[in-house]
Amino acid sequence: MKPQIYRKLWLILLMAFLVYPLATLAAEPAENTAGPLSWQSTLVPPTFPATEAVKLASKYLGVSATAQPATQPQFVQVSDLTPYGNIAKTVYYAWLVTLPGVPVANANSKASAAIKMEVLVLVDANDKGLDAAFTAIKKQKWVSRYPSYQARDPFQVMVDDGWSVAKPRSAQPSATVSQVLSAFWSATGINPEDAGQLFLRPRYVALALPAKRSGGKLVPLNPPGTYWPVLVSGTKTFEVVSPPSASPIPVPTGETPYMSGLIALYSDIGVQPVRGVYLP
Repeated sequence: MKPQIYRKLWLILLMAFLVYPLATLAAEPAENTAGPLSWQSTLVPPTFPATEAVKLASKYLGVSATAQPATQPQFVQVSDLTPYGNIAKTVYYAWLVTLPGVPVANANSKASAAIKMEVLVLVDANDKGLDAAFTAIKKQKWVSRYPSYQARDPFQVMVDDGWSVAKPRSAQPSATVSQVLSAFWSATGINPEDAGQLFLRPRYVALALPAKRSGGKLVPLNPPGTYWPVLVSGTKTFEVVSPPSASPIPVPTGETPYMSGLIALYSDIGVQPVRGVYLP
């Protein structure tokens, strides 16, 4: 083989190694996924009609009962990878309803918006309730993880921060998705319209922190109950700025490191921010 051919092969391999990490970094989540959930169509017949699912979805979102879905509701099989005790995966059925015009407002800036939300309405013999609500993946606004940061499992992050998360005692929350996302926007400054993807669902949560010392032990300040974890993905949520140093250190060139995710927790009663953890 001639030397110039070796040189050509070397250049091809070099380009492959350079381009592959960039392609991996820019990769977006798969379709039909949100948070720990994924779904697919099913031939199993639903136990109640789509019209009822749309009314329930409207109620959970906080929009008019006469709201019309943006697309035809789908009856789907859902896979939930949230670990519950020894159960690593749960499979169940739900109606997937997409409704436009969900009002959100920032109480601080007075800005407002109307966003499109997708809702999974549980199909259960005992309780037709809200499973989860989320926005579609916004490919044009998706922010990839900072190159040198490693991905972290959101559920494990909650556990590490002292959250005990379980299925809600009731699938009929007091707050609406509109109220929770308005509180989220006001507290974080992140416009739901600009997020790569938002995922929220009511959960039964017990928090170890914050806590006070009483009788020689730490007592959590927040009682266990229904809360709304809001998972933000594909969004620049926080810039990581190093603290000032007395000794001169060369400042690296390039983009400031940032976090591209966030888990924010809101109370179901009163819709107040309770706790939050940034994600790489």
